[in-house]
Amino acid sequence: MNGDFFLYQMSRIVILLVFVTMIYANEEPYVKHEHLTTTDGLVSNTIECIYQDRQGYIWIGTQDGFSRYDGYSFINYKHDPNDSRTLSDNIVYHIFNTGRYFWLGTAGKLNRFDSFTKEFKTLPVYSVSSIVSDSAGILWVGSLFYGLYGIDEQMHIVYHLTKENSAIGSDNIRDLLVDANGDLWVCTEGGGVTRISFREETLKYVSFRHDAHNCFASDGTGLLGM
Repeated sequence: MNGDFFLYQMSRIVILLVFVTMIYANEEPYVKHEHLTTTDGLVSNTIECIYQDRQGYIWIGTQDGFSRYDGYSFINYKHDPNDSRTLSDNIVYHIFNTGRYFWLGTAGKLNRFDSFTKEFKTLPVYSVSSIVSDSAGILWVGSLFYGLYGIDEQMHIVYHLTKENSAIGSDNIRDLLVDANGDLWVCTEGGGVTRISFREETLKYVSFRHDAHNCFASDGTGLLGM
């Protein structure tokens, strides 16, 4: 009898927990938010891009500089014409992180920010539209007018693929994605989509007709859509 009574009580507790869970699941979640502006230290109120790193810092590209937010205060970075180690252009459209380094697509050149030394270096890559990296450590940077660039860890441009020297259908790169197989997908405007495979140190191309401006989405296992 005691065993039956124990099971009866446990079943009542389980039912109660399920009921409470269902009640809270149907409630609107509480979301805390803040409205941060230049009054709070943000470098500009015109935001172009936002990135959160593994440490939880928020990095913000704006129309007038680059900011880091730690939840309490901002650190701002801007171009100084008297210091070549600063941001080359204050308009920051894209942020891509590879750990220690942040790659920034600006209104001018491509910038690499060293989060340890707090110094910027630049490469002559302009009009950046998209940035990804592959398993070999190559950074792939798409340009709106100048094709596709591959950059190694020493900041050397090891590939510059254009309509003239490759199977990419247009120099107007709109979107990039590296899939689960390590293949690079390149979406262009007016030139379709090209898949680039890296086999035995050679590039192999497969082209598809598709003219969307922003093509790709992935769940980490492959392409979800174009």
